Amino acid sequence: MIVLNPALESTPLEARLAPRPVSLAGLTVGFLDNGKPMADVFLQELAEVMARRYRLEAILDGKPDPSRVVTPGQLTSLASRCHAIVTGIGD
Repeated sequence: MIVLNPALESTPLEARLAPRPVSLAGLTVGFLDNGKPMADVFLQELAEVMARRYRLEAILDGKPDPSRVVTPGQLTSLASRCHAIVTGIGD
């Protein structure tokens, strides 16, 4: 009897990494909280450290809780205002 078969049956989509900026100096970077406990605290601190170190503008955004997906509109809005986005988890 097979109780759980974790094998992926479908063909995975091909994914590519986004191009990386040469420097973060003067850029706007979004920090997207996934709603997990302490993710907001970690990303707030990271944003502050990176803003000082790289002279960047930080935009903080997030989901109300980890069980909800980020809406396409929220992603589009954040992406339109940022040169790069950092997302993180907590727990």
